[in-house]
Amino acid sequence: DRGADIAWLSQYPHEKEILFAPLSGLEVQSSRVDGSVLVLEMRLSINLASLTIEQVISKRRKVVQDMCEQLIERRHGQIQKDAPWQALCAATGK
Repeated sequence: DRGADIAWLSQYPHEKEILFAPLSGLEVQSSRVDGSVLVLEMRLSINLASLTIEQVISKRRKVVQDMCEQLIERRHGQIQKDAPWQALCAATGK
């Protein structure tokens, strides 16, 4: 539950930075004031209900594909409706 130590990558290694896994969260368990410092006791939690970035991208791709298919179908319907108009224009030379 500690995460990966990335202090060696940090511009401020004295801050002891750590990296948690995706979908991780921190829940405050308790808090206290120690002198002029606010101390928070926390617990790591993982939100397994959240979608991964791959799932979000996949869902978005599906939405865009469906939208494009509907636009194509709508335009195809408009072209078919415009066929008599196009025939009239061709017959009159306009």
